[in-house]
Amino acid sequence: METRTSPINLKRSFQLLGFEGYQFAENNGYSGGIIVAWKEGMIMVDMISTHFQFLHFKVTLQGGKCFFFTSVYASPQEEGRNELWRELKSISRNMVGEWLLAGDFNDIMHPSEKKGGVPATQRRCDKFMDRINDCSLLDCGAIGPKYTWCGPIFHGGDRIFERLDRALSNDNWRIGFPNAIVKVLPRVNFSDHHPLLIDLFGSGNFQCLRNFKFESAWLLEESYVAMLESCWDGTSPIYEQLTNLTQAIKEWKNISIEKVNIKKRELLARIGGIQRRAQGGRNNRFLVKLEAELQKELAHILKAEELMWFQRSRARWLVDGDRNTRYYHLKTITRRRQNKILMLRDSNGEWIEDADALKQMANDFYKALFSNNEHDVQWQPTNISFPRLSDDEVQEISGEIDDEEIKRAVFSMSPWKAPGPDGFPAGFYQKSWNIVGNSVCDFVKHIWYNPLLLREVNCTDICLIPKVDQPEHIRQFRPISLCNTLYKIVSKVLTNRIKNSITKVVSPHQTGFIPGRSIHENIVVAQEMAHSMCKMNGKVGYFAIKVDLSKAYDRLNWNFIYHTLMEVGYPMKWIDVVMTAVTSVRTNVKWNGKRADYFHPQCGIRQGDPISPYLFVICMDKLSHLIMQEVQEGKWKPMRAGRNGPLISHLMFADDLILFAEANVDQLQVVLNVIDRFCQMSGQQVSQEKTSIMFSKNVCPQKKEELTTMSGFSEATSLGKYLGVPLVGRAPKR
Repeated sequence: METRTSPINLKRSFQLLGFEGYQFAENNGYSGGIIVAWKEGMIMVDMISTHFQFLHFKVTLQGGKCFFFTSVYASPQEEGRNELWRELKSISRNMVGEWLLAGDFNDIMHPSEKKGGVPATQRRCDKFMDRINDCSLLDCGAIGPKYTWCGPIFHGGDRIFERLDRALSNDNWRIGFPNAIVKVLPRVNFSDHHPLLIDLFGSGNFQCLRNFKFESAWLLEESYVAMLESCWDGTSPIYEQLTNLTQAIKEWKNISIEKVNIKKRELLARIGGIQRRAQGGRNNRFLVKLEAELQKELAHILKAEELMWFQRSRARWLVDGDRNTRYYHLKTITRRRQNKILMLRDSNGEWIEDADALKQMANDFYKALFSNNEHDVQWQPTNISFPRLSDDEVQEISGEIDDEEIKRAVFSMSPWKAPGPDGFPAGFYQKSWNIVGNSVCDFVKHIWYNPLLLREVNCTDICLIPKVDQPEHIRQFRPISLCNTLYKIVSKVLTNRIKNSITKVVSPHQTGFIPGRSIHENIVVAQEMAHSMCKMNGKVGYFAIKVDLSKAYDRLNWNFIYHTLMEVGYPMKWIDVVMTAVTSVRTNVKWNGKRADYFHPQCGIRQGDPISPYLFVICMDKLSHLIMQEVQEGKWKPMRAGRNGPLISHLMFADDLILFAEANVDQLQVVLNVIDRFCQMSGQQVSQEKTSIMFSKNVCPQKKEELTTMSGFSEATSLGKYLGVPLVGRAPKR
C-alpha cells in the first residue's frame, strides 16, 4: 500500500492487526512510500530487492508453493516511471518462476480507463502497453468499480476518475493460479484510491459440476470407434441415440485432463529412470526398446493433452507438429477468467456478490427481455415491397433435401466451437460421419415434413460475453446462444437455400451478411457524408442520426418475422420449418458454467443460430421500404453524397443505422415517424441515450438546439466510429 507517511509510524498499527512481518520503502513528503505486511505463521516472505518505487519479494505459501511478488508505487512523473520500468525489465529478464506485480502504476492501458478532465491520448496508453509487453506481463483484470482512483472536485463540480491500480503477472503465475481474481473494493474517505483484493485461489464461484462435452482427444483412442459402433444402432431417433452415447462415453472414457496429467508424470518418470540407468551402465537392448515404446506412448499422451487444451481455449488454429499446449492452457485460463461474473450492480446500483442472487438476477433479466411484446406490435403493409422470386428460386428453396446437401452443411461448420447443451460439437459428426451420417440425414429430412421434431433438439445455453472490459451491469453483456449442433445443421441447410436469392430480396441499402456486398461500401459512403457535412455551406443544412437499436436481435417480434417472410414470397414449407425453429426454442442462462432454469422465449432470434443474421437483415429491410416510400412521395428529403453524388437517405449494416435528411422540424418529424412506425411493426426499441444527432456546418445553433430537443437524442460533433472505423468530423470548440 502507498503510505503517504513514514512507514515506521505504521508499525504499531500493523502489529495490532496481527501482522508480525513488514518491509517498507520510505515516502517522499506526502507522496509515495510503500509498506508490505504479512502474518508470519501463514506465509514466508524473503526480501530480494528494494527501490523507491517498488519492493520485490519471494513468497512461499503453506504447502511449499512459491512465487515472486512486486509491490509497486510508480512515480507520477514520466522520468521516474522510465526508471521504474527499466528496473522491472531487468527483473523480468532474469525471472524464472511465477511473478505477480500489484499496486499504483500511475498509468492507464486504454483511453476508456479515464473519465473527466483532458482525454487520455492513445500515445500515452500505447507506451504503457509497450512497457508491459516488454516485461512479458499480462493484465490480471478486475471485478468491481471500473476506476480505482478519483481526483479532487474542480470547477463545475466535475472530477477525474482513472484506473491507475492493477495487478500484472507473467504467464507462469497465471497458469499457476488459474482461479485467482482481483477485486476492486469500496474506497474509504481518507484515501483517493480503491483497495485491491487479490484472491489467489478464487472465491468458490469457479467450482461447478462440469457438463458433458465431447473431447476431441477421445478420437485418438483405438477403442473409440468400437465403442461408438456398439451403442449406435441407427434405428432409434438420433436424439435418443445421442443420449445413450453420452452415457456410454461416461462409462468408457479413457482420457480426461486429470488422467492425462497422471499418465504424463508416470511416463516421464519411467523414461527418466531408463535414461539414468543407460548412462550408468552398458547398452541394454531391452531398455532401448522399452524407452522407444514409452516415448511413443508419451507422444500420444502429449497430443491428447494438446487437443484438450486447444478445444478449451477456443483458439481458431492449431499448428501441427508443434507443442502449443502451454499457449492453449494460458488462453483457456484467460478466457475462463474473462467470462466469470462475480460482481454486478442491481437495478438500484448496489453491488451484488452472492452467486445465487447474481444467477437469479441474470435469469430474470433475460426472461423479461424475451417476454411477449405482442400487444405493442402491429403489422403495417407498405407500398414498397420485396422483388418477386422466380419459379426457379422458389423451387431451389422448396425442393427435397438430399444427403449431399446435409453433408455439405455439416462439414462447413467449425469443428470444435463451443457445443450446445447436448455437448456434441460439429467435429464429432465430421470425424464419425461414416457411422452417424445416415442418422443425421434421416433426421434432417424428417424435419422437412414434420417441423415439430425440432423441439427435441432445440435447446440453447445463453453464454454472456462482456461488451466492455469491466462490466458493472447485466445489460453490458452480449447473450450468445450455444445451440445444439443437430439443430444448427437444420438451420444451416435452411440458410444455404436462400443465400443465392437473398441478394435479390434485400435492397442495396443493406450490406450486412449479404453475399457480394462489402462492409467497406458503407464505410466509404459514411466517410464522404461526414466530410460533406463538415464542409457544407449554403442555406440548406442537414442532420445525420446515428441510431442505436436496443437489443435488436432479442426484441424482434415473431409475428413480424412471419409476415415479412410471407411478403418476400418464400415457400410455405420453408417458412413453416423456419418459424418452428424460431418459436420452439427452450433456453437458459449459463452462469459461470452452471445452467439456470430453462424458459420459453416469446420473441427474439438467437445470436449463434446460423439463420439469424439472414432473418434479421430481411426484417430490417422493411425499414428501408418505409424510408424509400417517404422519399418517393417527396416527404423525406435525403442528402447528396458529395457535389455530384447520389442522394443518400440511410446507410445500414445489419442494425448499424445512419439516417440523413434536411435539418428542419418537418423533416425531423418525418424521420421520427418512420422510426416509430418501424418499431411498432417489429418490436424494436431505440436507445435514447446511445442514439445521437449530428448537424452540418451550416446549421445555426438555435436550429440545432430546437431539433436536438425535439428528437430527444444527444447532439454529437461528429459521427464518431462507424463499423469500427473513425469518421471525419470537426473538432469540438475549446
